[in-house]
Amino acid sequence: MTASIRLQTEGRRCYFTGNTYPYRADIRTFGAHWDAERKAWWTGKRAEAEALIRKLMGITQTPGNGEPPRDGLDSVVAGRVEYLGNMYYLAGRVNTYNGKVYAVRSQNGLRVLLYYPDGSRQIWVSHGWAHVTRVYDRQQTIRELREYAPARGADAEQRTPEQIEADRAAEVTRIREIAEKVGVVLVEPMERRSFDPRGQGGVAIGGIVGSRKSGTWLLVITVGTPYYVSPRDCQDAEDRGMFNLRPGWRTPYEAVQIEEPPVQRAARE
Repeated sequence: MTASIRLQTEGRRCYFTGNTYPYRADIRTFGAHWDAERKAWWTGKRAEAEALIRKLMGITQTPGNGEPPRDGLDSVVAGRVEYLGNMYYLAGRVNTYNGKVYAVRSQNGLRVLLYYPDGSRQIWVSHGWAHVTRVYDRQQTIRELREYAPARGADAEQRTPEQIEADRAAEVTRIREIAEKVGVVLVEPMERRSFDPRGQGGVAIGGIVGSRKSGTWLLVITVGTPYYVSPRDCQDAEDRGMFNLRPGWRTPYEAVQIEEPPVQRAARE
């Protein structure tokens, strides 16, 4: 499993955080400096550092990256996310069946579409790198959010590194508590995986997904609300070049990898 690296900005410095040890030689060659007190590498070149992380993590360019959103400032958003230390809007699509807004995903569900806050560009990124910081309950556009932000204050759309880190720590604690309650061992470092299988329900937090044949076992940590994909939704997705959908119910959920559960191990032995 790929080790995760992120950037954390503090003043003029951008710190490489996460499991940087396997890539220390590359980071040193890049020209980063070692902060002995923080025990972390840092650089003042954020754009170059982001490019290095994408290279090390194997994040490749996807067709459509860098292009303006199709609807510009009137593009629908499903929430806000943090990606490599920056804030982006999570591209959304409106479900015609229930009127709710869902994130735009690639066909295999491994990538999500993000919009720059000013609506100038869009990028496809791995869902494991996009950390959702807020979900919008109703349909909103980039334009509406940009007009609303000044009234709430300049700092309303931004969260401090301390707040982001505190939320991450709380989420990690929550996941570990689920694993402890179920009696399974997490595979480190943890990496969230998103799924959007067909079917209405059938999964629950704390559930185990996997098979002896594949050798991969997953612990369900988040379950979304089941939603219905209509033929119209499928046609709209195809028109937008997003992915090919099939009509029917879907139940989104997130999971992390775990070691073979005791019950399955005992049955195998």
